Amino acid sequence: MAGFPTNTAVALSNITIVGGAISNFVFNVGRRHAFFNRPLIDWNIILAMEPATILGALLGGYLNKVHITCHTSAWRAANHAQSQRMSLGFSVLLYY
Repeated sequence: MAGFPTNTAVALSNITIVGGAISNFVFNVGRRHAFFNRPLIDWNIILAMEPATILGALLGGYLNKVHITCHTSAWRAANHAQSQRMSLGFSVLLYY
């Protein structure tokens, strides 16, 4: 990515995602749902999802630091392929 090594590109990508998440949160924290009388942000879902998200980020950061660049790239490619295969399988089940 732009000539950066994989480890640096992953870090830059993560900080970009954090910036987008913070701005999205600030923009939506006070908004209400368009059709129902409830907040736009469901805090119970956040409480259920965030522990796993934080654990995954910590584990991913640790593995990124420990493994060499080619292992990180190979794992990311395999993970992406698996995710695409699962999404395609779900789409086929859902629409056919």
